[in-house]
Amino acid sequence: MDELERRRIEAFIDDFDDNEDIWGGNSSDEEEDNVEMLQKDHNTDTEQSDISDEENSEQAEYNFVDNAIINDDNYHESDDELPLSMRMLPYYIGKDGTRWNKRAPNQRVRTSKKNYVTEKSGVSPTIRNKTNILECWQVFFTKPMLDTIVNCTNIYISKARASYSRERDASDTDYKEIKALIGILYMTGAMKCSHRSSEDLWQSDGTGADLFACVMSERRFRFLLRCIRFDDIRGRTQRKEIDKITHIRWIFENFVSNCKKSYSISEYACVDEKLQSFRGRCSFRHNLEIYAGKQPDGPFSIDNSASEVVKRLVSPISKTGRNITADNWFASVSLAEELLKNHNLTLVATIKKNKREIPKEFLVTKNRELCSSYFGFQNNMSIVSYMPKKNKIVLVLSTMHSSKTIDESSGLAKKPEIITFYNATKGAVDNMDRMTENYTVARRINAEDFIIPEDRDPDAIDAWSRQLELENIPFEPVEIVLPTLDNQDSKCIICIEADRALAFISCCLKILCGDCVNFLEPKRCPACSEHFTNSLRIW
Repeated sequence: MDELERRRIEAFIDDFDDNEDIWGGNSSDEEEDNVEMLQKDHNTDTEQSDISDEENSEQAEYNFVDNAIINDDNYHESDDELPLSMRMLPYYIGKDGTRWNKRAPNQRVRTSKKNYVTEKSGVSPTIRNKTNILECWQVFFTKPMLDTIVNCTNIYISKARASYSRERDASDTDYKEIKALIGILYMTGAMKCSHRSSEDLWQSDGTGADLFACVMSERRFRFLLRCIRFDDIRGRTQRKEIDKITHIRWIFENFVSNCKKSYSISEYACVDEKLQSFRGRCSFRHNLEIYAGKQPDGPFSIDNSASEVVKRLVSPISKTGRNITADNWFASVSLAEELLKNHNLTLVATIKKNKREIPKEFLVTKNRELCSSYFGFQNNMSIVSYMPKKNKIVLVLSTMHSSKTIDESSGLAKKPEIITFYNATKGAVDNMDRMTENYTVARRINAEDFIIPEDRDPDAIDAWSRQLELENIPFEPVEIVLPTLDNQDSKCIICIEADRALAFISCCLKILCGDCVNFLEPKRCPACSEHFTNSLRIW
């Protein structure tokens, strides 16, 4: 306070005291209170000019935050988990300047317009009249597809026939035989023996599968696997210059098309990658939309970035109001915005920590409470940072959720509803992957399945030897027990006839002949009447 202002206040007080003398005045305590009130009331702009503009702005922000906390209708108990330093501003800021509001938007309806599904899920009406498994299978593998496989296989067989001394060893195949071949492959998958050699599967000593020998010979099975083709080998070299997957392009695209036409998925879809086992000379390995690496320039050259792959995969369900669940390899803020704006599809996905839109506060684990959640909101988008255990952060992005709801069923874990929804819908591809691995029909058809080379790894040789031992275990009792019968008195304990012993009693290991077994008193051992003959080992 400067000198001029101080004198002005003192003069005002003197005048005020004179007036009080006229009206009788106040007590000394009241005079001190009046002075303090006057000093506060006359704290002019000149006096406040000593406070910097920066301090004024900070004070305004603090007041705004305090009022927001007090008057926030969307206040949630998770807000109390925020450190004091994070409560100063009403928003978080990402590395690139992206702002995420701390307050959730008001939501007046339970289901947002963006999640109204306009299609009915289930089997298409055109195939509901199929009554058995074979008819359903033929919906996906149509007769034109199988005819193409037959024709392309016969073209290759005609080329390879010159290498065989007998023409019947390289005879052409037909529609029924190709279906029988596929049936055998399905059976090997169901029996979980697809990686066993065909020689073992066609064994006639009881260790093989009699069904396979009833369908075709083992030699024919191996021949068809070696010769089966899905495209015309004539002209393949020219086609490979513009398409790396020309070997299966037509068959694969028709199969995918039949899948899309035959079934309408539910309101929750899942996009994920799947590694498919493959043995062959090819530059790609996985994905239902086959990832072929960088294609040569031409009609099959496409963008294989994560966002473009997702947009191509979801094109059949665009504008239907469904939700897409994906992992952090596919997810980004820009993809979520585009799916919602251009395709009317919501996205729930984990997101990588290196994305520039993520606020740095969401990544800090030091001094953070376990099972705490930080929420950030934008227009039609939300992000949550959840800490399930020490030094671990889970980030989930969602355009479907817009609240701070905590799933009560998660108990002490206090998982946000966004994360429980993601966990419930993320496993579709993983379940399919697990089922296809358990019942795979993939075959190892190289020569090393039938011949053990000298330079095979020692561990592999041990595994091969162990497999042969396991196969011979069922026959070991015959080879072990029968020789011991020759070393003892092999006579029936009832009729004392030798060389007719067909069984011995399990309770006391006494020998019986076949005739006495038939007349044996039920449940009574002739050697020790106290024991019951519940079982006899017949040899």
